[in-house]
Amino acid sequence: MSCVAAPVRHVDGAVTAAVSVTAPTVVATLADLRRLLPRLLSTTQRISRDLGWSGP
Repeated sequence: MSCVAAPVRHVDGAVTAAVSVTAPTVVATLADLRRLLPRLLSTTQRISRDLGWSGP
């Protein structure tokens, strides 16, 4: 199994959750999943902003 994850932040900046993408390595290698990181980080930043976080 391979997995990548990114934090979801609350209004105060505390990490309150995470979003992960997991796949068996026969389906997606860790390198494959790492290529998804920019989209994953963008998504968790949008979720965080919806929760009131205003960080970078």
